[in-house]
Amino acid sequence: MKRCVMCHGPKADGTPQILIEGGVSPANLTESTYIYGTADGQIFTNIKTGILPNLNMPTWDGVVPDTDIWNVVNFLRTVRQPG
Repeated sequence: MKRCVMCHGPKADGTPQILIEGGVSPANLTESTYIYGTADGQIFTNIKTGILPNLNMPTWDGVVPDTDIWNVVNFLRTVRQPG
């Protein structure tokens, strides 16, 4: 909630709490698949290294410990629609 809610919303559905530069909407993380990878390792990498400049998804490397990034990956499994 502390880091992700500002862009992805409190329900992780991409309802932004802030405007994203360039008019890009934050990802709806409740969908069954993600454009930049749905496998756990891909999600981890996207959170850790970011997705720039395409989506303005910042890197969280050095800000959020790897263990906490894995906790986010595990959380996303609980909110994602079955695929």
